[in-house]
Amino acid sequence: MTGKTVAALAVGAALGLGMGGLVGGALSFVLTKKAEAEAHRGWNLVPVVVAAQAVAPGAEVTMKDITQRSIPEQFVTASVVKPDSASYVVKQQVLVPVAAGEPLRWGYFEVSKARGDDAPGKWLLEADERAACSSEVKARGLAPKATTPGAVREALRGGTR
Repeated sequence: MTGKTVAALAVGAALGLGMGGLVGGALSFVLTKKAEAEAHRGWNLVPVVVAAQAVAPGAEVTMKDITQRSIPEQFVTASVVKPDSASYVVKQQVLVPVAAGEPLRWGYFEVSKARGDDAPGKWLLEADERAACSSEVKARGLAPKATTPGAVREALRGGTR
């Protein structure tokens, strides 16, 4: 081998190793970010209404009794009161003891006062309506489509959403 051939091989090897390292590093970065995103899925924080202080059963909830906190989205279900619905629980009596910092749930309140049918959570609280909806939804095979209270009501009326 000549000196030029050895130099060309050395330069080629250096460039090859450099490019291989660059491509390997980029691939490693992408795979790490993908794994990180997968690990964080469901842990994004969303705001909910929580008790600012302990509330005894039978007490009427006031604005001083509630506050907003963020919790992981995987723990937030339709039964948790969201900040945009906080006005529906103010001036309502709680049925159970609520600890400070505990997320408020629609099931903690009696829905006996006159409120519109559009009140969030109303459909969750009325046992007779809940049982009727549940059996009707199962009988009509609506479960996969009926994901919201409005969708259940609309489907039971014969409409679709």
